Amino acid sequence: MEENFEQSNIELQTCTSLKSEMCGSIIKMTYEEVITKFVPTKQMISDESNLIHSGFIFNAGNYAAMCLVNQPHAITIGAEVEFLAPVEFEQEMMFLATIKQSNAKKFEISVRGTLLDIKIFEATFHIAVFDKQLFKLNFKE
Repeated sequence: MEENFEQSNIELQTCTSLKSEMCGSIIKMTYEEVITKFVPTKQMISDESNLIHSGFIFNAGNYAAMCLVNQPHAITIGAEVEFLAPVEFEQEMMFLATIKQSNAKKFEISVRGTLLDIKIFEATFHIAVFDKQLFKLNFKE
């Protein structure tokens, strides 16, 4: 993943196979917050007015939350989400993820999405962390 983010000596341990075009790119990553930038692509347009399907906005917000937790076996187990305004093709969104609550195995991450400094997305993501890969299935046997 080609990310040009603020130097922090934190190695990304989650979502390492995702392409930045699908979920955004990391701008800043610390143990307290993650900032990502997301620019929707043409493939994300849902109608003739160039509006982006809200699932892609959710995905970008979830990516920011997962990067903040930054554990290899983390899984989103729930979310409360508000979409406050539509997003159009090529409009640049910024996501800020911060920790609301955490313990060793469960996190509540607050994510705020903005477009031109206007809040258009707000969510709380519930993320569980497991010791091992949860669904390691071998379909070749």
